Amino acid sequence: LAIPELRVDGGMAANPVFLELLANACGRDLEVSPVAEATVLGAGYAAGLGAGVWPDLDAIGRLWRPRGKLCYPGKDDVENCIQLHTII
Repeated sequence: LAIPELRVDGGMAANPVFLELLANACGRDLEVSPVAEATVLGAGYAAGLGAGVWPDLDAIGRLWRPRGKLCYPGKDDVENCIQLHTII
């Protein structure tokens, strides 16, 4: 199973140092959710799927609008990640 990038949400997603460490530890690019608490959004999507608002999971997947890739693995310091994070 190939995992090209990780999607991050929640309180730790606001911490650029954590994001850089996570990107390096996993060796994957990170995308931060536009919704800080994506669990609630996911529950809403599940309810909408069950109610017929969306026809399938692919339709819901197309709704993903990340802020952008914030951190990339392999950086020697966190400054690049901090600068990218403050732009957003």
